[in-house]
Amino acid sequence: MITEISDAVIAHVTTAVPALQAGVKYPDYSGTTLLPAFVLDTNTEFTAAADEGAEQFCLTSAWRGYVVYDPALTSSYLQVRELVLSVSQAIYQGGRYGLQIGNAKIIRVYEEPMRTELAGRLVWAIDWTHDIRLGSSVWAGSGVLPSEVYFSFDPDAVPLGSSHTML
Repeated sequence: MITEISDAVIAHVTTAVPALQAGVKYPDYSGTTLLPAFVLDTNTEFTAAADEGAEQFCLTSAWRGYVVYDPALTSSYLQVRELVLSVSQAIYQGGRYGLQIGNAKIIRVYEEPMRTELAGRLVWAIDWTHDIRLGSSVWAGSGVLPSEVYFSFDPDAVPLGSSHTML
């Protein structure tokens, strides 16, 4: 599931934001890449999420992506901010990326000067979450959902047109 999500995020973001020259996974990627780049941190963390009655294992997965920009470019401090907003919008609007996960919820967008491996570059981080449901829903399949439901505030009520009689 994590590989599917990370591949889908990178594919969506690099397509939606053509100014990006590359999209890579961290720490899996080693080598050089063109800038500006989108770097997706695959060290995802999970917290428990509420089961909404489907008896599935529910988690909230926390994600972080970085926009890495060359500070030597003209107006780089303004341009990196424009780019990180475009990437954030792509993550938000990509929502589920065609997967069975919850919509992306952006938590924070901020400058990240502490990445020593990216020293000398402009680095901005985007934090977001997705809700993940693992396992099959008890409501899936045929014959699970009732075809008729009767309800009333009167315990002696009978459905209209019913052949049932009250005793």
